[in-house]
Amino acid sequence: MAANMATEASFAVAVASQVVGIEHVDDNVVPLLAAEGFSFMLNAHSGAYVFVGNVRSAALHHPQYNFNVNVIEFGCSYRLGLIESAVPIE
Repeated sequence: MAANMATEASFAVAVASQVVGIEHVDDNVVPLLAAEGFSFMLNAHSGAYVFVGNVRSAALHHPQYNFNVNVIEFGCSYRLGLIESAVPIE
């Protein structure tokens, strides 16, 4: 299985740091098999799989999972930051 590409992971960390501040970005997460399907995409294209913080909660598909709606704003800002940084508009 493919893993995050170093250049793309660094880019993701840089953009996230601009959005929420470096003190809120963990760039040392232990790799895990959270999205095996994404690894197939990484075999064809460079990229990085990132988590948008949702605070501590049960696992994603667990009945006790608690989605934190307060992270939507940051997730949207992060995605926009990725686009604006990757494709500068003149």
